[in-house]
Amino acid sequence: RFVRFSQNMNWINARALCRRNGLDLYEPYNSTAIAIYLDDNFSDSFYWLGARGNGTYQIWLSGGELTRDEPWYSTYYQYVGANSCLAIITHSGYPRRGGVLFGYTNQCTTRKEDVLCG
Repeated sequence: RFVRFSQNMNWINARALCRRNGLDLYEPYNSTAIAIYLDDNFSDSFYWLGARGNGTYQIWLSGGELTRDEPWYSTYYQYVGANSCLAIITHSGYPRRGGVLFGYTNQCTTRKEDVLCG
């Protein structure tokens, strides 16, 4: 389960919002299914998820490692630096094409997206 906030904030503030509500940024079990649900029910485009780069991989806040086998939207998987954060893309038919995860490089504090907490 997740809670959707249409707040348009950076990753750092998004995580703080989740924590103020007794949650953390969402870690979906099935990223594609969540993206399709969001695309079908809301008009937003990108949401922050609970993963950051560690220099080698994107790592879920729970400690699990994302791999190239995840449903990546494009080659943004390469953005795994400590200042890289993970979002999910939910528009323009991308969920149905199978690619939904989007890693931003060096934009955890500048890029503003909506928030999924879980």
